[in-house]
Amino acid sequence: MSSPPSQLPPAYSSWRVWGGYIALLVVAVPWYWRLLPATFSQQIAGGLPLWALVVVLGSVGMSIYTAALLLAPWPEEQEAELNSRTATPVAPEAESADEQSPRPYEGSSK
Repeated sequence: MSSPPSQLPPAYSSWRVWGGYIALLVVAVPWYWRLLPATFSQQIAGGLPLWALVVVLGSVGMSIYTAALLLAPWPEEQEAELNSRTATPVAPEAESADEQSPRPYEGSSK
């Protein structure tokens, strides 16, 4: 059963969203490289020191994660969609005879 539109959970303040950002931040900031053996931190991968490659990949990961979050519907869009689903459709009113007949071009010289 879905919750009413006024009680939608705040999607972007979810612990999952912030947990993902914290995990990516921990990977992207190379604070922990001093805890690893010196031989590990001096390795070269793709022409870059391994720590620099991990920082770049962490930054790319954050960018992709942010883009994926922004592709999801915003809470206002979800609320509008729920409102449109629950609203009863209104039949269009029949047009009057005046509106159905073609109107002459207003700029004509009659």
